[in-house]
Amino acid sequence: MAGGGASLGASGWTCNQITPDPPQVNGHLSPYTIGESAVPTSVTGTVAETTLATIPIPAGALGLNGALRVTVFSTNTNNANNKTLSLRLGGTLVQATVRTTTSNQGMSLIGANRGAANSQIWFQPAQGGQLTTLSTAVDTSQNQNLTITATLGNAADSVVLESYLVEVLKP
Repeated sequence: MAGGGASLGASGWTCNQITPDPPQVNGHLSPYTIGESAVPTSVTGTVAETTLATIPIPAGALGLNGALRVTVFSTNTNNANNKTLSLRLGGTLVQATVRTTTSNQGMSLIGANRGAANSQIWFQPAQGGQLTTLSTAVDTSQNQNLTITATLGNAADSVVLESYLVEVLKP
C-alpha cells in the first residue's frame, strides 16, 4: 500500500484516502513495485546469454501512458574480459551495458508507453548532457516478461545480479 500522508484543509488536518491494488492516493495512481529482489543470482562457467531474473508485466499494467522504472545493480569479475548485462521486454532488447575493468555495473532506465500500448520510448534518467533513447513496439496490452540477462566473454568470469527494482508509474 502506498503512503498517503495528510493534508491541511479549512477544517483542519485530514488523512489522505489510500486504496490498494493498484495503489492510489486521493484517487490518483501512485508508483508501485511490480518486481524486486536483493537475493544474489549469478552466472559463471558459460559464455551463453543467461537469464538472471524474469519479472512478469501483467497485461494492461501500463495503460496507454504508463511507464516502467527499472533499477539494476550487479557485481562481476574485475578483468579485461567483457561482461554484458542486458534488459529485455517481451524479448526486445532495451538496454545493454558492457563492463571490463570494473567490479560492478548498474542500470537505471524508464520505458514509457506513448499513448498506445504498443509504442514505447526508453531513456536513462538523471544523466547530464544528451540522452540516448530507444523506441520499441512491445504490446503491453498483453502479458510480457521483463528479463535481466548476463553474457560473459570468458566462461571463467562471473556476474552476480545483486538487486533489481521494477516499478510501474502511471499518470
